[in-house]
Order: sequence, then C-alpha cells, then structure tokens
Amino acid sequence: MFFTLSKIIGWLIYPLSITFILLLIALLGLLRKKRKTSRIFLISAISILYLFSIKPIASFLLYPLENMHINPSDQYPKADAIVVLSPGIRYSKYPSMEVELDFGSNRILKAVRLFKDGAAPLILMSGGSGELFSQRKADAHAMKSLAIEFGVPENRILVETQSRNTYENALYSKEILKDMGVKTIILVTSAFHMPRAVAVFKKIGIEPIPAVTDFQSPRKEFDIFCIVPDASNLNRSSLAIKEYAGLLIYRLKGWL
Repeated sequence: MFFTLSKIIGWLIYPLSITFILLLIALLGLLRKKRKTSRIFLISAISILYLFSIKPIASFLLYPLENMHINPSDQYPKADAIVVLSPGIRYSKYPSMEVELDFGSNRILKAVRLFKDGAAPLILMSGGSGELFSQRKADAHAMKSLAIEFGVPENRILVETQSRNTYENALYSKEILKDMGVKTIILVTSAFHMPRAVAVFKKIGIEPIPAVTDFQSPRKEFDIFCIVPDASNLNRSSLAIKEYAGLLIYRLKGWL
C-alpha cells in the first residue's frame, strides 16, 4: 500500500503535474465563466512551470542535497563490500540490447571503479522492480550483467532483488551482508539521493561510507541565459522535490 501511495504522491508533486492540474482548473473556471478565478490559476500554472524550469531554482534545490556527502579526495578506506542502490534500469525494446545505460548508470560505473581500485572485494547490487504495474526483471540482475561486462568477476557480485524503494534496499541488503559476515560497506548512489540513503542505513544499524556519483546540479555559473526555461532544469527540479518529499515521508514513517 505504501509503495503504491508513494508512486502516486511522487507524480502529484512534480511541477509539471501541478502545472497540468492548475491549467485544468483554469479551464474549468473559464467554462463556468469565472474569469477571475481562471486567470489566477492560469498565472499560477505558468509561474510554477517557468520557475522550476530555470537554472537558479534547479541549482538552489539540488545543491544542498548533492553536497552533503562529497568526498573531495575521492579516496575511500578499505571496506568489506560495496553496496550499489538501483538507479532504475531502462530495458531496450531491441532483442540485441537487453539493457541500455540511462539515468543513474554512473552508480554502476562508480562501483566498478571502486572494486578495481581495491576498495572492497565484493559488490552487492540492490534493487528489485520499481515499477508500479509491470513487474519486470529485477534491476539487480541487469546491474550485475553490466558490471560483468565492465570486468568484475561474476563470483564477486551479489544481488538483492526484493527491494522496491530505499528503505527496502537497506533492509534486505542488511540480511545478505549479515549472512556474509560483512561489517563495513561503501555505499554508492546518486549524490542527490545519498542523504536519504545514508540516513536509512544508519537507522538500521549500518554506518556506510558514502561514495557519491551522478551529480545533477547545473554548473553554478549564471548568465543571462540562466533565466531561460529549459526541460533539463525542470527534470532536475523534479528530482530534488521528489527527494525532499522522500526525506519528509521517511522521517514521518520513522525510517530516518
């Protein structure tokens, strides 16, 4: 129930979704000849869409999340395992290409680099299917296949395939790690997602070493063009808003 509700809430809080709802209300107001009400909702819709599509707002929202766990030296202490949280895998419609690299794929590359640098002898890929309606192949299997292609030995990769969200990532990973006698882990996920991920792992009794990747914040240099709306900035703003909502909901659930 919580998983379904979280998906619905996630859609409702996106700026584009809010814009659509406000435009719909404005249209209904126009049809009922309530021009003043319609004008208010129309202006609100345009304002929201514009503000969340410009670089300063996207940067303002993402920067605090992404800079909370930065390691400037990119050097990490030795650990027993590297845990990679699923970025959400895009499966190809073409038979010759099972998985395509997409948003979040840097998580897998980061883990491979850490493994090859000797940071840990094992990699645990954590992620089931995050889809609401279609229960596709677990993300962890696809992540494992990619890591093997990048040169990680198959016997050095573990998979956790039950989780559907960050809390379950931590919960089910802990069970596997405990059985393997793992005590210290390097946690790999996107920079904007790391604050919630670290907090969840700490809550269940694991003190992770954060290894951030996949930065989404736009470059901080601003010029006149930074106030021109852009779809990529709208996507960045949406990521940040969803993450702040996740932090709030997880705190209310007692998972942080």
